[in-house]
Amino acid sequence: AVLLLLARIDPLRSTNLALGLVASLGFLLIGPYSFLGGAMALDLGGKRGSATFSGMVDGFGYLGGILAGVGIPQITRTRGWPGAFEALAAIAGIAAIVAFVFWIAQRRAQIATEQSRT
Repeated sequence: AVLLLLARIDPLRSTNLALGLVASLGFLLIGPYSFLGGAMALDLGGKRGSATFSGMVDGFGYLGGILAGVGIPQITRTRGWPGAFEALAAIAGIAAIVAFVFWIAQRRAQIATEQSRT
């Protein structure tokens, strides 16, 4: 939602709002990033593979940074910065859907494990 709002404002007219939105994005993204790199690494990698999984998460982050250096400039040339923020919002939405599906799958597995114990 913050990315979509950032796509809709004129940063030259609303400098303080743009600054506040960018700061909000940083605040909202540090939690999921820390969670993914830490708790999910332990959850998915287990005791033996958590460091590997954490490294893979960081590796995909670096790959995304490299691709952003190619993709975002191309989007801004064709659709401007609003288009770039809309594309980032779409990617964030897809990531949220994938995370929700993963959460549902984990919850079902947890319930199945609890039912098999009883």
